[in-house]
Amino acid sequence: MDSEYLIQVLHKPSGKVVQWAPGLSVEKDFIAELVERVSVKGVGIACSRFHVCQDIRAACEELLHDLKSRV
Repeated sequence: MDSEYLIQVLHKPSGKVVQWAPGLSVEKDFIAELVERVSVKGVGIACSRFHVCQDIRAACEELLHDLKSRV
């Protein structure tokens, strides 16, 4: 199902906005990279819910930082 939303990244100094339509490879690559980053952190059966949530949060923050630095 197509989404009515798209991702935008704003370059604050210039005001330039980069947009990605839903479902493009950049979105799929983002998800794949996020899953990989979370799995590297050691999420598994023995981890608590808190630990898993912290790992997901850290992986999201890292990935968003990396993404913004490359735009």
